[in-house]
Amino acid sequence: MSANTSADVEVGPSRVGGDNKSKKRKGDAIGIRNGYGEAASSSGGESDINVSDKSLKSYAVNLFHDEQMEYPHFPRRAIKESPSSRKMPRDKERKLREKFCNFIDDFGTRKLRYPRTTVATAMVFFHRYHARYCLHEHDSEGTAVACLLLAGKAEETYVRMKDLVHKYLTYKNGDETNGKDGLKQNKKFEEMLRTRETQLMETIEFTMWVEHPYKFFFSLLRYLILTQSGPKRTKCIARQGYDLINDSFRTNLCLAYPPKAIAVGILKLLTDYHRIKVPEVCPHIPLWYNAILDKENEDDLRIIENEILTVAVANIAKDIKNHRNAYGSSNGCGRRTDYKEFCTPLPPPEPLQRPPPIGIP
Repeated sequence: MSANTSADVEVGPSRVGGDNKSKKRKGDAIGIRNGYGEAASSSGGESDINVSDKSLKSYAVNLFHDEQMEYPHFPRRAIKESPSSRKMPRDKERKLREKFCNFIDDFGTRKLRYPRTTVATAMVFFHRYHARYCLHEHDSEGTAVACLLLAGKAEETYVRMKDLVHKYLTYKNGDETNGKDGLKQNKKFEEMLRTRETQLMETIEFTMWVEHPYKFFFSLLRYLILTQSGPKRTKCIARQGYDLINDSFRTNLCLAYPPKAIAVGILKLLTDYHRIKVPEVCPHIPLWYNAILDKENEDDLRIIENEILTVAVANIAKDIKNHRNAYGSSNGCGRRTDYKEFCTPLPPPEPLQRPPPIGIP
């Protein structure tokens, strides 16, 4: 590739697996966005920003270790202008999406015994598929089962096709299907599932690489919250954030926003609600989330918060919504005296003491 390649070229993820280091080397060569949130120089020379700004920005980005990996996402308008929105009202589309995501969650965890990451991957596949195809009340459940099958392969928690079909029909009918009729039904559904899996892989362009907000959120807790709040308080915030991340997969936010932005939006929502002051990441950047995010701004974080609260079923989400309805706060914060009415207070902060320098008793 020539050295005159434009600086805004983005490298997509590998189709199945792949070496992250090789992608980073390719990205450096063609001039994708580097780890400092600026466009890399196409000529391979010095960047336009000075060294001090580089070091400050790199500290924030290096919290996530994959600073040069671009997550595949659709345009922002894909959240509202989906194929389903042209044929049905927005509320009906949201209810159908929640219904099938709840099915993936329930069937994947209870019957297939999938770990949480596999279930989340299946939901991402489901949203990517229906970013190009319309939701159907009766036909999309087969797509949801195909997403679970493909997610098991992608996350290496594979369940055999025969076992998955048997468990699904048992889950659906309430009893085991035996005899000739049961065998015919199993074979028919298995053929449909193979066809749907092939169509699913073609729709998502064989992109099996999926990242989730979990690791970004817990990295932020470790580097920004743990030292000043202590382990007990941080553990409570981690539980609440984990529930909100699970609820975020019931929306199609994963299409338009990378997992790092979703994790930052959830942490901002919790810290605003609990009145926790997050330390600044870079001295010259006043807001901590601006030092971490690459392209997103505060408006994007507000969209992420509102979309999650719309469909969330976690207790903390209900508390935040009740608090907003009572006091009309835009960011979830209200008067401190009214805090206990809506949520069990967090444990008191217990800042961690820094270990003494080596050689000092």
